[in-house]
Amino acid sequence: MTLAKGGSEAAAKTRVNAAARQYMLSLLTNPQINALALKGKAFRPVEGNTATGAADTFVLRDKKGEYYLAVFNYMQSDTLKTIDLRRAGLTESARYIATDLWSGARTDVGGEWTVRLGPAHSAIFKLTAK
Repeated sequence: MTLAKGGSEAAAKTRVNAAARQYMLSLLTNPQINALALKGKAFRPVEGNTATGAADTFVLRDKKGEYYLAVFNYMQSDTLKTIDLRRAGLTESARYIATDLWSGARTDVGGEWTVRLGPAHSAIFKLTAK
């Protein structure tokens, strides 16, 4: 399910059915996402002026030195986002465990990393040094 705005009355009604309400509740009660929000820190764009559109990858380094990466797909089609961890402020030669805060899925990453996102989807990862 995406959070894209419905283009019709029928599409809008699907956002208020029981399954959608349950999905929204799971988003609002995710303890890892809520703990990240309580840090009170803002993400910064990984890339500055791309001259081609809005920034779609953001990084946050908290007071403990932990890194979080948020990646957005603003398009209505699948996309692959390649992230240069060095540009995000991490050590290029190091390896990290990227934990998806929504799903809990873990991936070993380093250097450049490619994230697949569905249409109008996003992902937030916590990066932990190995």
